[in-house]
Amino acid sequence: MIYEIDYCDYYKISHLIEDVKNFPEVRAIIDNNNPGKIYVDDKDKPRSALVWNRGIQGFYFIGDDNNDNFLKYINEYIKDKIINGLIDKEINWFEISGVNIKWERRIEELFKERGVKYGYQLVYGLNKNRFTYESHLINGFDIRKVNKGIFETEIRNLDFVISELELFWGTIDNFLDNGICYYAIEDNKIVSICYSGFKASKTQTIGIETLEEYKRRGYAYALASKYIEDCYRQDIIPYWDCSEDNIGSKKLAEKLGFEKRDQYRCYWFNF
Repeated sequence: MIYEIDYCDYYKISHLIEDVKNFPEVRAIIDNNNPGKIYVDDKDKPRSALVWNRGIQGFYFIGDDNNDNFLKYINEYIKDKIINGLIDKEINWFEISGVNIKWERRIEELFKERGVKYGYQLVYGLNKNRFTYESHLINGFDIRKVNKGIFETEIRNLDFVISELELFWGTIDNFLDNGICYYAIEDNKIVSICYSGFKASKTQTIGIETLEEYKRRGYAYALASKYIEDCYRQDIIPYWDCSEDNIGSKKLAEKLGFEKRDQYRCYWFNF
């Protein structure tokens, strides 16, 4: 059988990811830093788990990929329970990654009949020796840091930053206690943000969103530079993850001093 466990029991699957490198998005859910859901084969002594990440709106397999008690039921559970929940959220795709090669092979077996496809996600780590804070490129922008005072401003589109942070953190208070976000102002509106997507111990993932009409003006670089500088001050490790076909994200990461450290497959199918 498959069971959804309560968030207060997430610690019971911590051992399933002890030897896994990367994937702070999964650790953040298990640590109750960011919202998600977890499904297991056994509520008390889980051997395998399916982790849903609300911010990314995707899933991860962790634990024992040879656990018959999990594999026997998980496909039907996804079909009967999870996909219906996604449809209610107006999501018409199922996205999933495995935390190792064994799970990637298992995903291909489990969802073969659904015509599952995959692409590569690239993992970057920051080389501190390559990061240079170029203030002359930053100071021309009106850049501010998110704090409680943002709600007292008359910015026209506060919902741009609020909706993004609530998606990844559940509540603004949770974000303010754990994350970092810088935003750029132009025409009295927020045009670009760089924020912590997930927190796993000292690691925080970087998310960047820019309004379409304000792209290619240098905002992403400026905000990410401020973000990284803040990480240094707080002894936080910034983490960059993007799809292989996201040329802009790869170029920006490398310009900031990030270097490719790893890659993994991200699978999906539509319904």
